[in-house]
Amino acid sequence: MAKGSMPLVSVVIPTYNRAERLKRALESVFNQTFTDFEIIVVDDGSQDNTEEVIKNMQDPRIRFIKHPRNLGVSAARNTGIKAATGKFIAFLDSDDIWRERKLEKQITKMFFDKSSLCYTSVAFVKENGTPVRIQKASYSGYIFPLLLKKNIIGTASSVMVKRETFKKVGLFRTKMNYREDYEMWLRIARTEKISAINEALTIQIVHSSERLSKNIANRIDGFKTIISEFYIDFSKHPKAFAHQLYELGKLLYKADRHYEAARYFQSSLKTYPSFNSLVKLLKTAIFWRER
Repeated sequence: MAKGSMPLVSVVIPTYNRAERLKRALESVFNQTFTDFEIIVVDDGSQDNTEEVIKNMQDPRIRFIKHPRNLGVSAARNTGIKAATGKFIAFLDSDDIWRERKLEKQITKMFFDKSSLCYTSVAFVKENGTPVRIQKASYSGYIFPLLLKKNIIGTASSVMVKRETFKKVGLFRTKMNYREDYEMWLRIARTEKISAINEALTIQIVHSSERLSKNIANRIDGFKTIISEFYIDFSKHPKAFAHQLYELGKLLYKADRHYEAARYFQSSLKTYPSFNSLVKLLKTAIFWRER
């Protein structure tokens, strides 16, 4: 990027108390074959040496913004979006990394497809380097009906979005602590074309410590928010709606909220009958009978 010129891509990295992991994430950006980018690191109120790590790198492409207190990942991403000057915004969580041709291939794909969002396959890898699984990026085009059923786009670290798209659909929901990225992808996919690159250009490290997504109360709230916000859309796609109701029922059952779980299994069964919903409803009914 020439001095004083606007970059084509703004890389937004939200971080919170992950100084050592952040360094690895940044190195994966510096190693990209595509180099016309700026990096916006949003420190969401860290209490470790994150700021020192950034200063020691002394790279003019890094812009550092620090929140005075922890506001959550959605607020951090929003700060990055507002500060971005690039035509495209690529998200990278500070404990994930990219393969070296990730930006190059996404830019090419988005220009060719004239799409508003591009995502890649994701390789899930243990901290010691052991492969776990690969989430494939299989669906392109106007994929909103498919996305209603489940989050086929996955982790934010695989995603690049046209900056102007956020002017159309708004920013991330800061009150959501789970599925906030899925909620955003749904808003974008409702009207915009999506591109997929079925190559594992994004690597998500599976840590032994618990991630936020393992908090079952947040997961339940996330499901309920999605169902509420997209209720009209779900009503037009009963099979997808039934699947969401079924998955929410499973979470509620796992949280020992069996009566509420039964209601969602029943709603799933009525919306689009399936053997799985019937089995779960009967299992819940047996539980109540045995109490």
